[in-house]
Amino acid sequence: MINIITWNCAGGLRGKLDEVKELVNITCPDLLFICEAEFNGKNISYYCIPGYHLDIADSINLGKARIICYVKSSIKDFLPRVTRL
Repeated sequence: MINIITWNCAGGLRGKLDEVKELVNITCPDLLFICEAEFNGKNISYYCIPGYHLDIADSINLGKARIICYVKSSIKDFLPRVTRL
């Protein structure tokens, strides 16, 4: 079974990253989708979570990604590739 979580962070991920990391530590999701992330692609290392890869929606080409996804490293090779950092 795959554990999938979606969260609307309303207003951008940057100020809420500690909450996201706590959620990941508590729930250990396989996939965590963040909506309204407002991710601009800068300071990518700041957004990294150990044990997860960051997939970014194609809208990053328009200046910011509204949806991002943290993919657990142990399942990343079983999923289609979007833009993996």
